[in-house]
Amino acid sequence: SWTPEGEVKTHSFEASFQRRFAQGFTLNASYTGLWERDRDLYYNEFDPLPSWRQTNAGVPHRISATGIFELPFGRTKPLARGGVGNLLLGGWQVAAAYELQPGPLMDWGNLFYSGDVSAINTGERTLDRWFNTANFERDARKTPAAFHARVFPQRIDGLRADGLDRLDANLQREFKLWESLILQLRMDALNVFNRSQFEAPNRDPVSTNFGRVTNNT
Repeated sequence: SWTPEGEVKTHSFEASFQRRFAQGFTLNASYTGLWERDRDLYYNEFDPLPSWRQTNAGVPHRISATGIFELPFGRTKPLARGGVGNLLLGGWQVAAAYELQPGPLMDWGNLFYSGDVSAINTGERTLDRWFNTANFERDARKTPAAFHARVFPQRIDGLRADGLDRLDANLQREFKLWESLILQLRMDALNVFNRSQFEAPNRDPVSTNFGRVTNNT
């Protein structure tokens, strides 16, 4: 029969900021903080209860913001109110959307490791060495077999794959052709900073690419 043995502990904080249209500018920004632990994983079939682990159902921090700015040119603006200036520059607006959050926690297999696992999440984080690869057993003949009890954690606190850091923007203008007909010109710039989103690094100690990031999403 089924028994409810899992548990979840969660603490969260949310904050938002809004600035409605004033002098042609509006801004909406939000921040979410999350602390969550899940007790939903049996490391071994003989464990009496599931073990606690960091969740991948959310991220500890997330920032998002959207904004619109109407350029100060045109008939109702302080600059270029008429003539050629209004014809060329009037009515344009710039909009942007920004997202920032860390990546997901990485899941690990059953490995042999000597020392404190917190040391894995140390050192300079580069594509060639995303985490500290020292103290892992890398000889394939000495790695855990199927009958070995698991002692290595499935997730390591704070050790995550590449996060999201993205800015999208657009420039647009509307032309009123008739009473109910509007022509819109729009240019979108996706991923303005041209930042690559990388996949999680290799976590197989017997691989020559162990600890390296070899692909992007």
